[in-house]
Amino acid sequence: MANYYARQGRSVVQHLQYLYETYGHFVTNNYYVFVDEPSKTNTIFKRLRNEGHYWARLGDLRITAIRDLTSPGWDSETADGKTSLPTSGGSHMITYKVRTAARLRLCVCC
Repeated sequence: MANYYARQGRSVVQHLQYLYETYGHFVTNNYYVFVDEPSKTNTIFKRLRNEGHYWARLGDLRITAIRDLTSPGWDSETADGKTSLPTSGGSHMITYKVRTAARLRLCVCC
């Protein structure tokens, strides 16, 4: 990669700076929790869904959008509430957007 950008007359650091200016910074912090009983996971996600009355805040963070990809699916950013992404009846996945432009994605992976 360094050779590629050197042939273009710039360094990798200069290209990284260009990417920051063009697309912004990206940070990821993954955390995994292992649950030994599927019924516990179902209970947690049932509480998060709150019978379709999704939470408005996560601690001090105001939630600005929610996408739930568990069938039948729901997306607060679409006019009809339907998600453009595929849904699944066999797994849980909820994505929260917060005011800071950060996203929190909760999912169950088997």
